[in-house]
Amino acid sequence: MLELLAALVLATPAQLMLGAETRLFIVGDSNVRRWSCDSGEVQLDAAVETGSALQPPWVQSMIIEVAVGSLRCGDPHMEDKLRESLKAEQFPVIRYRLGEVKALPGAPAGRYLLLVKGTLTVAGVTRGVQLQVRASATPEGKLRATGSLPLLMSDFAVEPPSAFLGIVQSKNEIVVRFDFRGRAVAMTN
Repeated sequence: MLELLAALVLATPAQLMLGAETRLFIVGDSNVRRWSCDSGEVQLDAAVETGSALQPPWVQSMIIEVAVGSLRCGDPHMEDKLRESLKAEQFPVIRYRLGEVKALPGAPAGRYLLLVKGTLTVAGVTRGVQLQVRASATPEGKLRATGSLPLLMSDFAVEPPSAFLGIVQSKNEIVVRFDFRGRAVAMTN
């Protein structure tokens, strides 16, 4: 009972801050070659309860935003086509809002396997999504979360990018991968 009380007392509200190493990737394929775009400009608004020796940090709320214009593909033509397909002028931000998190068994000591549910808004269309996230936390407050989410562009009313009068055509299937690194910073009143 004292251990539970200590865990409750030690848990404090904190803001989650992402580090410069944070990356988000969109990976797809076309009838010519595989392609990948990424962004290191991920915006996060998240509140967490810092953990204790008995409990890991726990996310209370989270909104993740990525500006469509920050996606880099290594080819300006591909970037233009992707922005056009994602309707960037009308919907400049891709947004994820956390719904619920459930801890799953099977993670090694000091790590967490989570089932995460939330909503994803792309090109003005919002859909419920579910994915597994691997997370870790250090006693110093450093946090890392990685995962991937397979999607169909058509589920968000996005026409897969094409070029050269449709000769080069992206496939409908993509995978969003992320590697979020940051730390929990205690909130001050």
